[in-house]
Amino acid sequence: MNQIIGETSPINILVIEDNHGDFFLLEEYLSEVSININTNHCKNLEHAVSFLQQNTNSISVIFSDMNLPDASNMELVEDLLNNSNSIPVILLSGHKNEKIIEKSKKMGAFGFFLKDDLNPALLKETIEMAIKKMAS
Repeated sequence: MNQIIGETSPINILVIEDNHGDFFLLEEYLSEVSININTNHCKNLEHAVSFLQQNTNSISVIFSDMNLPDASNMELVEDLLNNSNSIPVILLSGHKNEKIIEKSKKMGAFGFFLKDDLNPALLKETIEMAIKKMAS
C-alpha cells in the first residue's frame, strides 16, 4: 500500500468536537500519526459549516462527534454531509447505535468509530483510505 501520510504535503483535518478532553486526545493521536497533519477545530455544526464554506478545498477529512450542542444523530449527519462537498466524513461517538451507524453509512458517511476504540494506527489507516477514496 502506498503511503499517503508521510508525504511532504500537509493533510488538513477538520475535527468537530465540543468536548475539550475528547478533542485533545484526538489531536494527540493525530500528532502521533504524522507531523504533516494540521488539525482544525470547530465546537459545533454551525461553526463547522461556516469553516467548510471558507476552506472546502483545503480539508482532506472530517471527523465529527455525533452529539454536538446544535445538532445530533441523523440531523447532524444530514447537515454535515450536505455541507461537506464530498470530503470524507468520519463519525465519532461514545455510544454504539447500530441503526444510526447503518443509516449514516447509507447517507454517505465514510466511517463510524467509538471514541474508546480510537488509536493512532486506526486513524492513520482511516485517513489514508479516505484520501484514496476521495482521489479516485
